[in-house]
Amino acid sequence: MVTANQAKALPQASDVFLTYDLLRDLGLAECPFVRDASEISRCVEEIARVRQGISVVGSLNRDCKLLNCTAILSGGNAAASRMADVFRQAINSNAAAIFLAENVCERGHPNSQDILRRKIAQAGLALRIPLIEDVIVTPTGYHSRLSIREIATDTYRPVFARIRSCRGTKETVAGWTCPACLSTNIASLDLPIAFKFPDAHCFAATCCRCDKFAWISSRAEGTRY
Repeated sequence: MVTANQAKALPQASDVFLTYDLLRDLGLAECPFVRDASEISRCVEEIARVRQGISVVGSLNRDCKLLNCTAILSGGNAAASRMADVFRQAINSNAAAIFLAENVCERGHPNSQDILRRKIAQAGLALRIPLIEDVIVTPTGYHSRLSIREIATDTYRPVFARIRSCRGTKETVAGWTCPACLSTNIASLDLPIAFKFPDAHCFAATCCRCDKFAWISSRAEGTRY
């Protein structure tokens, strides 16, 4: 989707620089499926060869069709740009979810990375366009930044949740206890139907009572705040 030559020719600034609107250019029937982290990495593998920090925001519909991609030159973090830049194409295309893909160039302090990732996740919850994956792409492979191992460095460490799919509606429902107010939460995660998540994946959530943000996972070893 984003070639190395295109990225090298871009100015050194924190701004949106390139958008591929696949829904407009190809039509929904020809939009590719993106159903897991490996397929995300294949879509944007060229950014691993670029020395500048680049993030790609992709928008998916409920069937995991890739509707558009926006490349952001921001030192390796999409959140360094305005939230409007991150979510604009997703809102315009009525997307069901977004993913992030980043190279590893010029990354900031781990704590600041956690905060920026969390801000995108929180904005996605408010817009009902959840952040479902955040992938680091390197010349030798990829890894997810929403795994328990990665989220464990966040101030908001993972909370155990019972996560299951409803057969009738195909919705993914999570039940978890808020560590701040001890309220029981049962809510849909609003996830694309066909996207495949690993067992140790973390999802963003907010408490229905105190509105506190949490990362939840079925593999978390209890509440660790």
